Amino acid sequence: MVPPSPKWNGDAAEQLPSTPPPAVQHPPVLRRSLAGIRARALALHPGRTTVCDGRCCESSGRGMVSSNSQSAGAREQFVNDLRELVRRERSKRGMTQDQAGAAVNVSGSSIGGFESGRMVPMPDTAKALDDLFETGDEIQRMSAEAREEAQAPWLRPWTDNERRATLLKWFEHSVIPGLLQTEDYARAILTVGPHTPEQVAEMTASRLARQTATLERPDPPTLAAIIGEPALRYGGPTIMKDQLEHLVDIGHRSTVHLRVLPGDVGLHAGLAGAFVVATLPGGSRLGYLDDQLRGRVVSDVDEVGDLERTWESLSAVALPRDQSRDFMLKVIDEYS
Repeated sequence: MVPPSPKWNGDAAEQLPSTPPPAVQHPPVLRRSLAGIRARALALHPGRTTVCDGRCCESSGRGMVSSNSQSAGAREQFVNDLRELVRRERSKRGMTQDQAGAAVNVSGSSIGGFESGRMVPMPDTAKALDDLFETGDEIQRMSAEAREEAQAPWLRPWTDNERRATLLKWFEHSVIPGLLQTEDYARAILTVGPHTPEQVAEMTASRLARQTATLERPDPPTLAAIIGEPALRYGGPTIMKDQLEHLVDIGHRSTVHLRVLPGDVGLHAGLAGAFVVATLPGGSRLGYLDDQLRGRVVSDVDEVGDLERTWESLSAVALPRDQSRDFMLKVIDEYS
């Protein structure tokens, strides 16, 4: 929704309990060149040789949450078990932290972070540690549990709904939808909130994992997103250029429909806040709203219906899909 204060974090899905979570290693996001994106766009639309002049005739909770002692306690137990296991297995083999790190292609300080509970291994590192210490899948399992417990309890049901959904209708006025954010954009928007570097690292990794779980599954949902023009213009030039290139590229997927809501449409229903409507297997629908403090899953039939009507109102004034792509390419040129 609209960021009224530095508490804004840009997405609903990775709010953490007040107990600081461990930091997580995360891989760099792949980037595609603008030239490649343009070439692909022309290949798919050979009749379109120019971009629009700007008016050619397209979850996510925000703020901090209160601590949940049960969740924090469970997560702390997972982290304690994990760090004890890594420390015990390394010591048993007479290895220094630097030697163990070199064996799994991380630094010795990262091994120290795992053993102190400040960091949680990413899946590839967890597997490498299991292989090194011959611990089966124990480190992988404990790492996954620690990351899962880092998600706020009120949010977990919604991430589950994202993974099950057949259709997601998403509106954002001022930020890029969380499932479509690049790693650098996600990290930047989380950094402006009241989070420690370790929390930012954990939440960024959680967001990327959430994207993979939802959009890269064998039967991904159709994601129809309407994005306000301000969201295309809030941020540093380098980060935003990469982010918009990603939007143009992923928008070529048959399951991703991106449309821009231009700033010159004036007042519109979306100014009341961002929202998502999910259609689940069997046809049931749920909504998702969030604010500076916490997210809210909406299941009341009448309230979900109100969100659907708001979506239709926004869809009526948003640019068509091709014109939205041209609009984003124009903004990319402005950042170049």
